[in-house]
Amino acid sequence: MKQVFDQASAIKVYAELMRLMSVAASSECASDGSSAEDGIEESLEHLDVLAAQNGLKFVPDAKHLWALEAMTGEEKAAFAASQAACEEIVCQLAAEQQRVQMMCSHVDRDEASEGGQANVRDQL
Repeated sequence: MKQVFDQASAIKVYAELMRLMSVAASSECASDGSSAEDGIEESLEHLDVLAAQNGLKFVPDAKHLWALEAMTGEEKAAFAASQAACEEIVCQLAAEQQRVQMMCSHVDRDEASEGGQANVRDQL
């Protein structure tokens, strides 16, 4: 479902996220290898996708702020292709997950009927 896209709010949030990104880039990574940039990048990507779904893209303006402008035909086509590829990957992952779940249910049934002596290699 297409989300409502408030351009003025999106620009304000995008600008703040970019500011936070520059601050986070100068800070050190956490001991687990993550950084403050991780969540910020996801938020920026989400805004970029919302903008693209509305035929727009974020661009820096002359005042070193951010603005939205219309995507070119080529950019729209590239976005549509990337969305289609993502949907295909999601479908493939869902099919694989279903296959694995079916294999696991067969293994569980085999273990129950054989007293725990299932041969997993036969299921793969």
